[in-house]
Amino acid sequence: MDIERARKLIEKSNTVFAAVKDGKVIFASEERGIKPALEFFLLGKETTKGSSAADRVIGKGAVMLLSLCCCKELYGGVVSQDALASLKKMGQTVLWKTVVPHIINRRGDGRCPVEKLLLNTEDPREGLDIIKKFLMKSGGK
Repeated sequence: MDIERARKLIEKSNTVFAAVKDGKVIFASEERGIKPALEFFLLGKETTKGSSAADRVIGKGAVMLLSLCCCKELYGGVVSQDALASLKKMGQTVLWKTVVPHIINRRGDGRCPVEKLLLNTEDPREGLDIIKKFLMKSGGK
């Protein structure tokens, strides 16, 4: 099962984000944050559609990007309540290990900046634009 293979990759290796399609790993990244989900999206729908993706942390930003990828199912080690609410509205299949009120920033002193920027939108295309602008301002981190 593709989702199980993707889940095992993020749980048993240094991989933070993985996507599997038809039994083959089509994308894997050890980078943290929203960047791996954006890089996966940039592969194009011909590649990403029908895949199963696993991410150690899924916030609302990852949800928006992965919905544009047309993934058939998602797994998150940690998933925010905002991300789950968005997934339910989209009718997306998702499995998770832990649900948290929101994703914490890297300093550990507040909400993830991407989740904060996306609080007032449910439109994945608008979310994509917000995420790209954020990454440009932050130097791609």
